[in-house]
Amino acid sequence: WYQGGGIYRNVWLDVREKVHFDRGTLHVLPTVDYENKKASVKVAFDVENHTEESSECKVIVHTYSPDDVLVNESVCEVKIPQMDKASGEVNFELENIKLWSCEHPELYRVVLSIDNGTKEGSDRIECNTGFRHIAFDKDKGFFLNGVNTKLKGVCVHQGHACVGSAEYDG
Repeated sequence: WYQGGGIYRNVWLDVREKVHFDRGTLHVLPTVDYENKKASVKVAFDVENHTEESSECKVIVHTYSPDDVLVNESVCEVKIPQMDKASGEVNFELENIKLWSCEHPELYRVVLSIDNGTKEGSDRIECNTGFRHIAFDKDKGFFLNGVNTKLKGVCVHQGHACVGSAEYDG
């Protein structure tokens, strides 16, 4: 028995250049020193090449603060074999970071773009990330940025047997 509910969320069609980012491989991995408000950041990604020739490109990574101020620019050279993909990464340090918390959900924007020397074949991808430190103590519980924080939530899942389902934006 199949109780599927059809398409019940937004759907997009992505049209991409022949050399483009693999959307599922962008990872922003910060290590946060919350006491000194510093972060070491690793941005990892894959670039796909759907041409019959190998390709070389620069990946430019811009990081913007929650106030939309450029706080870092890094560049990575990537060589991609024909009809294949290649991984790249950049590492950088940030100081005076604004920590993400429940009360102040400060988000930084990380924007990656491909520069292959021409206007054609460029691609862009971005994501938001927050800098926070989490820790668990078996006796004291969960800590967010050094502050003991209670976790509260609900179990929301799909249980649409024979009646369909509905989702809303917002």
